[in-house]
Amino acid sequence: MENVIIPLSNLRDGQQAVVSAVEGGRGLVEKLTAMGIRPGKRITRFCSMYMRGPITIRVDNVQLSLGRGIADKIFVIADGLTDENTTCR
Repeated sequence: MENVIIPLSNLRDGQQAVVSAVEGGRGLVEKLTAMGIRPGKRITRFCSMYMRGPITIRVDNVQLSLGRGIADKIFVIADGLTDENTTCR
């Protein structure tokens, strides 16, 4: 399978990926870097809310919620599905 770069918002719940790039201004890139989201980092899309609500991801055993606008600016290379329970609470 070919490695395709897609926005984080296009991952399915439970799917793992590696961050490829962040497209945004310096402030956004610095903020995401401080949260541990930077190129080369493995993340898991944990769950998402209905009606274009926030997307919850896991980075280094920490769960973070991101708005869809920010998730659209984070580009990832999808891996596969995790066996974790990805039910939103």
